[in-house]
Amino acid sequence: DSKSENLCSRMMFGWMKSLQDVKDFLLKNGKDHVDDADGNGRTALMIACTMSNMEIVSYLLDEGANLNKQCSDLSTPLHHACKPNRSKGEESGQLSIVQMLVRRGAKITPDIHGWTPVCYAALHKRSDIVEYFLQDSEEEVPMTERLLSLEILAFARSVFEEDNSRAHQAILRALILRAESGIPRVAPSAESTELENILGALECMNPGELQTTVEVGKED
Repeated sequence: DSKSENLCSRMMFGWMKSLQDVKDFLLKNGKDHVDDADGNGRTALMIACTMSNMEIVSYLLDEGANLNKQCSDLSTPLHHACKPNRSKGEESGQLSIVQMLVRRGAKITPDIHGWTPVCYAALHKRSDIVEYFLQDSEEEVPMTERLLSLEILAFARSVFEEDNSRAHQAILRALILRAESGIPRVAPSAESTELENILGALECMNPGELQTTVEVGKED
């Protein structure tokens, strides 16, 4: 059975859960199997990032795992680290894994849908990861991605949170960045997506209203 010799598949199906399991597998089968992929091109490193298992992520990197390898949808380990681990909840501590990957040389690249890891972090309201990319990341995030991530964060918060003050805060930051960078956003049209229409509605508030809403949100 090919799955029995595939590190990624064994981890994905729950046959290997601990760091010692992974070490024993590579000791038996050789380090050349560290980047073995499943049918969708996912590697053990991607699964470890999804599992939020810092120990296994660190070990696989030390053993030579390719931290910029792409699977069939062009996502990388960094994409997987920026999505929430549903088994551990939204705040599953994946920021530390994102930081490790970036420090080791992970690149911010788009997947098949044109979305970067920063965008996925914003969509899942991982503001800690978004802030890291915007403020502290060693890997520079292009201005267009900074703007898009703030707009997606505003969209996610407006849809999934009853209090829209944090959505207004994110869109205000995007408006300020757009003004400073001179990059305009196309106005919503009849063919606009839900995201574009919600952002347009948020931007309809004048700067004074937005700022007041943000300040009220901060006090809460």
